[in-house]
Amino acid sequence: MNKNERLSGILMPISSLPSPYGIGTLGKASYDFADFLKACHVKIWQMLPLNVTSYGDSPYQSPSSTGLNYYFIDLDILIEKGLLTKEECEDAHLFYDERRVDYGSLFARRIPLLKKAFSRFNHSDPDFLEFVKEGKYNDFAFFMTMKTITMTTTTIMIMKTMTTIMKTIIMTTIMRMVHIITTAACMILSIS
Repeated sequence: MNKNERLSGILMPISSLPSPYGIGTLGKASYDFADFLKACHVKIWQMLPLNVTSYGDSPYQSPSSTGLNYYFIDLDILIEKGLLTKEECEDAHLFYDERRVDYGSLFARRIPLLKKAFSRFNHSDPDFLEFVKEGKYNDFAFFMTMKTITMTTTTIMIMKTMTTIMKTIIMTTIMRMVHIITTAACMILSIS
């Protein structure tokens, strides 16, 4: 490529690719789109950051600069490899609105599917063992584990606090109602 050559390009995030599972992935649709761009002589595909998202679901607010977004793992490939079944993916009800990604639903439903696939994965696979041995993602894995533990602990504390608050509100409301009923009863008795 010469530096004076004019090029055309397109900006489209992976999440915008078609998928029956709620978000575009690095599967067949991405390869088909790359082939389409090549046939159209488009040389540049800016796909936005591919790193994992966090609160707000923005790739620009990521807990890692190197950890890839696990939402982009293609479920059809996991089905082909025997790590998931088509029924499991369909039963997860991942697809709602073709115009937007529902990250809350993905978090609640896709992550358990990915965990299920990983539980069926051959953990003694030499490529996997080499990947783990390299240790490139140890810090990221440790951070995400601690984040999950902290989120779970925080959620439990919030739920306990909310329960206490709700009990207080209910008791206060009951006491006010008893006071109102008692006052009304006394007024009725004094009138008669």
